[in-house]
Amino acid sequence: MDTLQLRTDDDRATGGLLAALSAQPELRGRVRERDETGPDGTMSALQYVEVIVPALAQSTVLLGIVRGVAKAVSEYLIERERQRAGTVTVRLTGRSGKLIEIDAARIRGVEALVAEAMEHDVPPSQAG
Repeated sequence: MDTLQLRTDDDRATGGLLAALSAQPELRGRVRERDETGPDGTMSALQYVEVIVPALAQSTVLLGIVRGVAKAVSEYLIERERQRAGTVTVRLTGRSGKLIEIDAARIRGVEALVAEAMEHDVPPSQAG
């Protein structure tokens, strides 16, 4: 199993991102909130959301995950802007540690960015 980690630059905003991801039918059963352990073994305040990505999934399953994550991130960022809750950046980290940042200004093309972060072979014509 691979995972896609999603973090916000505001730990208080993680709950909203978790709710947006959990609401996507394509992601049902694949989303979980995680806490990072601090260097001394204690729980830190830093939280992130993890999406489970099957390592040997068919391209249609991967495309569904890409679209679900992209839709959730877009809706989350748009809603924060609409509520004037402040600017937030969502950071996606794939299996190799590659980091992709998405904010309200980068919503266009978000499917391609999610596919890039996942580092799976999702045809560019389908993830864009």
